[in-house]
Amino acid sequence: MGTRALVGFIHDQSGQPELISTYNHYDGYPENLGVALDKFYSTPEEALEVASTGYISYIDPETGDIFSKNKESANKTKLSNDFKEAMYQVAEIADSYGADYIYIYNVEKLVWQYVKLYGVIQAVDDLMSNLEDYDGGIFSPSLDETYHVDDTKEVVTNDELDELFAHQMKYKAGIIK
Repeated sequence: MGTRALVGFIHDQSGQPELISTYNHYDGYPENLGVALDKFYSTPEEALEVASTGYISYIDPETGDIFSKNKESANKTKLSNDFKEAMYQVAEIADSYGADYIYIYNVEKLVWQYVKLYGVIQAVDDLMSNLEDYDGGIFSPSLDETYHVDDTKEVVTNDELDELFAHQMKYKAGIIK
């Protein structure tokens, strides 16, 4: 019986977040696959390499050797710029794999983060928690939809800017104090 897993790498592909993922069939639990990933695929380059494999039957935690019975391409998925929606997409892909675990390499912390997949909604919450430093990084509103205000670098949407402008106009007109 296999303990399936998604092994993934999220990166910015020309301004659009992208997940590169591979399916791992056997021994996807942290004491096996997690150990192998940590020991042998711990740099961003190595993490991208393993996530780009396409299909993994098993990774030996003692040697890092990858065994594959099938030759499949890695799954490349354009993700939403919205962090929560993107994590939902990741969880949905893992669920379609029949995965028990999701492993994502966190390029901000240079570590593998994993979550146990009990259900898509729970996985979204866990992914958001584990990868929270991605929010506001590669997952941020499109620059077409935002403005930077003053030197604070505060980001506001067009709707928020309209509200601010309306408030300022009411203040100048003496309608509000």
